[in-house]
Amino acid sequence: MKKHQLVFVETEGRILDGLRSNLAGARPDWCILLVVDASAALELVSQRSISIVLANFGTDRRGCKEFFRTIRDDAPQVIRMGLLPDQQKETVSNSLEYAHECIANHCAAEQVEAMIARGLVVWERSKENPRLSALMSDLHTLPTPPALYFDIRDELESPTGSARSVAHIIARDPAITARLLKLANSGFYGTPRTISDLYEAITLLGLDMVLALVLAAHMFDQLPLPGVNLDVLWVHSFAVATLAKEIAMEEGCNRSVASTCGIAGLLHDLGELIFLANASESYYTMVRRSGGDERVLLQIEIEQFGVGHPELGALILSLWGLPEDVVQAVAYHHGGNNQPFEAAPLPSKAVCIAEWLLQAHNLEDEAEVTGTCLDGRLPIGSDPVAGWRQILERLVEQGLIQQLYTPDEELFS
Repeated sequence: MKKHQLVFVETEGRILDGLRSNLAGARPDWCILLVVDASAALELVSQRSISIVLANFGTDRRGCKEFFRTIRDDAPQVIRMGLLPDQQKETVSNSLEYAHECIANHCAAEQVEAMIARGLVVWERSKENPRLSALMSDLHTLPTPPALYFDIRDELESPTGSARSVAHIIARDPAITARLLKLANSGFYGTPRTISDLYEAITLLGLDMVLALVLAAHMFDQLPLPGVNLDVLWVHSFAVATLAKEIAMEEGCNRSVASTCGIAGLLHDLGELIFLANASESYYTMVRRSGGDERVLLQIEIEQFGVGHPELGALILSLWGLPEDVVQAVAYHHGGNNQPFEAAPLPSKAVCIAEWLLQAHNLEDEAEVTGTCLDGRLPIGSDPVAGWRQILERLVEQGLIQQLYTPDEELFS
C-alpha cells in the first residue's frame, strides 16, 4: 500500500507530537514525519514526495508565514496547513498568509484528522491537473472559517449542543446576529410576524443554514478586495440561494435538500472572491472583458488560470469540510464537469438553473436553454423553462430577490 507522506512541524509545544501518536495506528495509509526545526522540515520537503505539511509555530506567526512562503516557492505541490494557538483564536478568521488551511489548536484531534484527509483529496485532484496545482501554489490569500464557525461546530458536536446554546454563541457577534435576523424576516420562510429573537431565527433557518451564513458573511467581510462593491456579490449570492431553494421546493424535495440548495447558493461564487483577492488587477480586466456574462468569464478564467471559479471554490469548500452535495453544486453551478444535467443531484441542478436564470434576466438574454449548462430538463409543469422563469418573477414581485445587477456595471465602486 502506497502511503501519503506528511510532515508535522512543531517548534513550540507538543500538540502535533500527541496527534501523531494518536494517528499512528488509526491511519496506516499515512506516513507522518515529526520535526521540531523549520530548516529540517524544508530539507525533508526538498528530498521526498510530501503531500501535506502541518505546522505549529505557536506564537511565532511571522516565522510560520515565512516557512509556508518558502514551501510555496520550493515545493508548490504541497498542501500547507497551520495550527493557530488558543490565545490567537480571534485571528483564525485572518488565517496565515501562504497557508491553504488553518485551524485553531483547541480543536479536537478528530477535526484536525478530517482537515488532513480533505487536504489529501485536494492534493490528489491537483496532481491530475498541473495548472490547478500551479494555481493553488500561487494563492497567497485564502479565506478560512472564522473562529465563530469553530465555536458553533464545537458546540453542536458537544452533548449539550442545541439551537439555544448556539444562539448564545452567535449573540456575541452583532453583525452576524443582524444578518440572521434579516434573513429570517426576509419573507422567504413565510412567517406571518416579525422575528426578533435570535433563538427563534436559528430554529427557523436551521443550523446548517446558520453555519453557511456565518461562512458567507465572513467571506464577504474579511477578504481584502479594494475597489470592489461586495454588496453586488452578496445580493447575487443571496438571489441564487433563494431561487435555487425555491426551485428545489417546487420539485417537492425535503427540507434538508432545500437547505443544501440555499447553502450552495450562498457560497457558489467563493472562487470569484479568491481570484479577486489574489489576482485583482488581471481579474478586474477579465470581469470587464466578460461584459457581465459569467459564462464568458468562466471561459476566460480557464484560458488564464487553467481552472474556473466553480472548481476553485469547490476545492476550498472541500478543505473546509462542507457536505459533498454542497461542494458538487458549487462545482457544477455553470454546468460541465463531464456530468450530464439529468444525472446531476437536485442541489446541483437547482443552483445551476438559478445561476442561468439570473444571468439571462440580467443580460436580457432570450437564448434557448439548450446549448448552455442545461442540456436536460427538470419536469416543472409542461414547459420547465417557463416554470422556472415564473418562479423568478414571483420572487422578484414578492421582494425576496430585491435587486438584479449586471456585474460589469456595478461590481467596481
